[in-house]
Amino acid sequence: MCQLVTNLPDGGKILEIGRKNGGSMVLMCRANPKIKVYSVDLNDKLNSVVKRLAKRCKVNSKQYTLINHPSNKVRWRKPIDLLFLDGDHSYKGVYKDLCHFGHRVTGSILLHDTNQRGVGKAIERFSRKNEEFVLHAAADSMSLLVRREPL
Repeated sequence: MCQLVTNLPDGGKILEIGRKNGGSMVLMCRANPKIKVYSVDLNDKLNSVVKRLAKRCKVNSKQYTLINHPSNKVRWRKPIDLLFLDGDHSYKGVYKDLCHFGHRVTGSILLHDTNQRGVGKAIERFSRKNEEFVLHAAADSMSLLVRREPL
């Protein structure tokens, strides 16, 4: 994850779906202070925990935006350099997130907990229907889809 984030261009945009306590968000911000992380989660009750963690880890609050909505209600119009999916781990939830945001991804899609059966099936279906993305790597509970270079 850190290498992907480090290699993003200055001003690169990461959209994270599923934040919980903010550990991944803070890690991404620390890996590359010149990117912006938009972090989506249903639960706004943990926002204060996330902000405290970010402050304790010396992450500038301008480097991230917390969005508290169901992911399918987020109207996203910006290009996404890296989409990080770690929210709803059901087949239906992952597939919906891939379809909802995939067309905005200019770089890669990183998925967590792909060792759960529904997540893997959603990746396979999305990849079949969206041939511009290819499964580049999978290890343990992480999978990486990358956008193919145009011919």
